[in-house]
Amino acid sequence: ADSSVCQVMSAGDAALQVVFNAAAATTLSLDMASTTTCSASGLFCPQVFMVTSDHAQNVVKLSKCAYYKQADYSTHILTYTFMNVGTNAAFTVQDDHAVGRAVVPP
Repeated sequence: ADSSVCQVMSAGDAALQVVFNAAAATTLSLDMASTTTCSASGLFCPQVFMVTSDHAQNVVKLSKCAYYKQADYSTHILTYTFMNVGTNAAFTVQDDHAVGRAVVPP
């Protein structure tokens, strides 16, 4: 996962595939209120993350996870699903404050 070349949602997408392949600890930060991650113009926001992890210290960090299509849904429950489709290493899911909320094993 390289944040400088991050996938952008397309029409019809409801899942985001992330591949960590640097063989080193890497963090991918996704701002759920950003137009490049989550658009208000009819594109879906990623709520399912299919991750291939090659290092046990890889992190997927969701910022503003209460946002959906650039609107604040903090009065609702938003569900996110994380799948590790790799075979070797777990990864961690963090919130805005870099607090680990889940560890996803392969």
